[in-house]
Amino acid sequence: MVIAILDTGIDKTNKDLVYVKGINFISEKKDEFDDENGHGTKIAGIIGARKNNYNLLGIASESDLYIARVADENGNVKFENLIKGINWAIEQKVDIINISLEFPKDNPQLHEAIKKAVENNIIVIASSGNIKYPGDTDNVYPGSYPEVISVGMLNTKGKIYSKEFEKKKVDVFAPGEDIISLYFNNKMTLDTGVSFATAYTSGYCALLIQKHKMDGDNYNKEKIKRELKKNLENNL
Repeated sequence: MVIAILDTGIDKTNKDLVYVKGINFISEKKDEFDDENGHGTKIAGIIGARKNNYNLLGIASESDLYIARVADENGNVKFENLIKGINWAIEQKVDIINISLEFPKDNPQLHEAIKKAVENNIIVIASSGNIKYPGDTDNVYPGSYPEVISVGMLNTKGKIYSKEFEKKKVDVFAPGEDIISLYFNNKMTLDTGVSFATAYTSGYCALLIQKHKMDGDNYNKEKIKRELKKNLENNL
């Protein structure tokens, strides 16, 4: 399966990660998509760390990863750069776009880019947003768009991590607490957040799409969403 990761880039030297193609949208130096934050490397590890008997085995370890750096070393992202990343992913004919990023407000151009991706039979999976304070039920974007599969997080017991998620726009819940992934210098890390639940969902989605393609079945967002809910939330 072909998965585009729109994030802070990737650690190109990590022994567990292999990518097909990458691009940088935060500066004119298109080839410099090295991760200076660590977030994108963690996301890539959860989704597609290779089966090489080294550190980590990703959920969709045989997937083709396409890396778009749309966020800077501080994790900050601009609408225009995320839009460029989405359009680039469409050009690469990916199966899935993972967006473990969020904006507090809507943007019409971003929504149009998301619609275009879905029209090209791409499954777009995005974060429903971390809970920034008690009672934070604000919807975020692009996760709140109806075309997107929006992800909330489960705790280590398979239960909804925080009651606020029940009032947000969430399509699917996935594990997000104490998730192991990759970091710089071929080290491992343990993190909690909706970003990692989103990556978990993208990896599992790749397995579902692969099965449909092998069986010659048609699929769409609603079908995949139903299957994700059935398989990821069976402990609720």
